[in-house]
Amino acid sequence: MSSPRAGLGLRADNAVHGALRILDHICRAFGNVLMIGSPLGGLVIIAALAIEPLNLIGGLLGLSMAEVCLYSVGQRDGPRAKNARANAILAGVAAAWLVAPSQQPFYAAAILIASVSSAAAFLSTALTRALANTPVPAMSLAFIITFAVLLTLLPYWAAHAAFSQPFWPYPVGISGWLDSFLRSLGIILFSPRPETGAAVFAALLFWSPAMAISGVVGWIAGILTAEVLADFGFNWLWLIAADNSFITAMLLGAVFHLPSRSTLATSALAGIGAAVLALAVQTAFRGTGWAFQPLPALLTTWIALLALSGRSARHPIVATPSFDLAPEQAWQQARLFEARFGAPAPLVAVPLAGVVAVSQGFDGPISHRGPWRHGIDFEMPIKPGLEAGSFGAPVYCPTDGTVESLTDNVPDNPLGVSNYSQNWGNYIVIRMDQGLWLMLAHLAKDSIRVAAGQRVRTGQVLAAVGNSGRSPTPHLHLHVQTGPMPGAPTIFFNLANYLGDSSSAMTGAIWLRAGVPKTGTFVRAALKVPATFRNAAGLAPGVGLWRIRLTDEMAAPFWVSEPTEQLSTTLDPAGNHCVVDNRHARLVLHADVDSLRVYELSGRPGLVLRLWSMALPVVPYCATPGLCWFDRIDPPPSTLLERIALPAAPYLARPLADMRLRCTAIAAEAREEIIVEAEPVHQKAGFPTRIVARLAGVIGPVAFEAYFEEGSVLAELISFAPVSSPENAGEQRAPS
Repeated sequence: MSSPRAGLGLRADNAVHGALRILDHICRAFGNVLMIGSPLGGLVIIAALAIEPLNLIGGLLGLSMAEVCLYSVGQRDGPRAKNARANAILAGVAAAWLVAPSQQPFYAAAILIASVSSAAAFLSTALTRALANTPVPAMSLAFIITFAVLLTLLPYWAAHAAFSQPFWPYPVGISGWLDSFLRSLGIILFSPRPETGAAVFAALLFWSPAMAISGVVGWIAGILTAEVLADFGFNWLWLIAADNSFITAMLLGAVFHLPSRSTLATSALAGIGAAVLALAVQTAFRGTGWAFQPLPALLTTWIALLALSGRSARHPIVATPSFDLAPEQAWQQARLFEARFGAPAPLVAVPLAGVVAVSQGFDGPISHRGPWRHGIDFEMPIKPGLEAGSFGAPVYCPTDGTVESLTDNVPDNPLGVSNYSQNWGNYIVIRMDQGLWLMLAHLAKDSIRVAAGQRVRTGQVLAAVGNSGRSPTPHLHLHVQTGPMPGAPTIFFNLANYLGDSSSAMTGAIWLRAGVPKTGTFVRAALKVPATFRNAAGLAPGVGLWRIRLTDEMAAPFWVSEPTEQLSTTLDPAGNHCVVDNRHARLVLHADVDSLRVYELSGRPGLVLRLWSMALPVVPYCATPGLCWFDRIDPPPSTLLERIALPAAPYLARPLADMRLRCTAIAAEAREEIIVEAEPVHQKAGFPTRIVARLAGVIGPVAFEAYFEEGSVLAELISFAPVSSPENAGEQRAPS
């Protein structure tokens, strides 16, 4: 039996964990007011509010009322809940600012704050739902409406609160403009003090330098515009409205869009637009509660999002895929994903077995022109004694889907003859689960084994290669089209998971995850090699201890900082492998249908995770000794200058690194291992010239040896403890 003291200690631990969870929740809610996803950033916002204690009390009361409202509507998680909390906190802070100079009893002030916050929370959930399927988000609209109504109902309190604020002199000199800039940021939290603004800017800079940079660009552009408008004789309080330019530029330059050099220009235009709209709002609503709301920021953001909603996929301004990540991290992931996988396009498998020649590819000179430029013709190499090597070869389904239509009664042509009246010959059109339609043409007469409306799966035998329609020699035509009718206009697509070479012998074959083979090349579907598949896809949750040894002095001094590293591997709910080192950096792997692939490297990784991401960014299941493949990685900074410039990476366009990878052996001595050698295509200062990685089943990587221009480093797994419960892997320790 456990002792009473042990039980008391357990209860104390649970109480501490519970308190930390509550604190984390509160900090994240306050950070979300400024789109900051870090609890530490939220803690800085709380500290900024504490400069005016009643404002902090108002924010906390507002958050409490938001939780009550969200519980009553059954919406505790997700974007709607986040937005409701942010609006309620802002409404609580605003109500506290309004009631502070009125000398009302505390209970009366608390009732007012609670009422306003509740109204903002309920209104936010309704507006977020109403605008869910539109290009414009609800943002702070609920707070703006609620606070504007409050100011309209209590104009004397509003005037008293405004006149009780610290004196704000016209800026003179650099120090004066810096003071005004910080006061502008303080206004966001209803505290136009330099110290409040400094805390707000520090929180933004800590979470995302791109958000801070975008906001500064917009603020400067807005101030310059305001000065010009003032010279034209417009009488308005532009310094008080300057926070609108900062907020709008931050949102459009780094929150709703991935930060880049293009979005810096967008930030400047956003700052200008917000300044002009601030003048319009102050003029139109002079003397009302709407005049000094953040309405210009909201309207400018909406206008920009609506204007950009119809942009093409290749537009330089790219929408943010996730608001849960810092903008820099979202940019890094999106850039790497596009570089590795290309623009989104349908993926189809090679529809024939064995080595196949591409007799005509995209933009082929014979018939792949105009609306039908995106097509591939496959022919099998002619074997000795056969006149037509492709004829009768089984055609395998290249995608999951449903048979849309087919024709099976067109006679096959004699060699050298084409049937131009029935151009496609015998064909099958499949409605793809990916969207769009896929067509297979020139099939052999009476060879089709499926019927219209039938479900088909990748790899299923559909028909046989023929010589029907416009086909002087037996071959298979494949394309993806925009409509269900046979011969509808084609669209770009990729072959998936195949080997490509310039020779039918395939001695120099390269594995490609996706690509478009050129005319005259040879391809073959990539088949799983059992030993490779076992070693790559069998990584188990557990804890490993790594030993790091230098074989010589190295040119890159901070590649190694610790003699040992511990890695904990867990499985997340989506089935991804998450590997975390003792620096809390994280490597995310996914066992795809074709390979084990690194999808993310975040934090400040130690040596092992760095080498893992560089030497094994992808391991195809078809790997055999001698097979090569290529991948792109976002290399970790290897010099002090690169580390300093890292926060500005979205604007400097730091180049990615192309890695050439080769399976050198599949060893089966003490344990079965895959040996992969990686080297950069273009050598970079401070970068390894070559990395040799050893990968074993269940355990994963067991060794990395990196060679530099001066010296080398060896990282070896010295112990591994599998964990039966993946959720507990992070709580285990590797045996010594």
